[in-house]
Amino acid sequence: MSSWIVEDKTINRILTWIDRLSANTITGSSVYKLFKKIGYDLTEKNDYKELDKLGQEMLKMNYKAINARYDSKKRATKYEFKRELVDIVQVLKSLQCFTYQCCEGDVPKMELYIALNRIEEILMSEVISEKTNYNEMEWG
Repeated sequence: MSSWIVEDKTINRILTWIDRLSANTITGSSVYKLFKKIGYDLTEKNDYKELDKLGQEMLKMNYKAINARYDSKKRATKYEFKRELVDIVQVLKSLQCFTYQCCEGDVPKMELYIALNRIEEILMSEVISEKTNYNEMEWG
């Protein structure tokens, strides 16, 4: 299967979802702590500077994986965050696409890649809770 550089809208969807989280929820708190550990403070809403920085690093990581896959030396283009209208299932699929496109070379060992994989797990749990009758099921 071929690998490619994702479109900016893929990263935008992920970052829009992250920016909409509340630090007062379990999900938001967990996600923000993961990013804080690796140098990104995303607790300020609409902090486009921090979202641009994270998005740029995500794009660089994507380029690094593609360069490893195809033995090339392409450099990441400039990334600028733009808010997207997102559905949580689309965010999950975009995140899965992104991490798949980044699973070459030593990228899977990078802190950002590891954090995004953990966020994928958190997001899956959110999708199950929001988009199914999970919450109606008996506990136990």
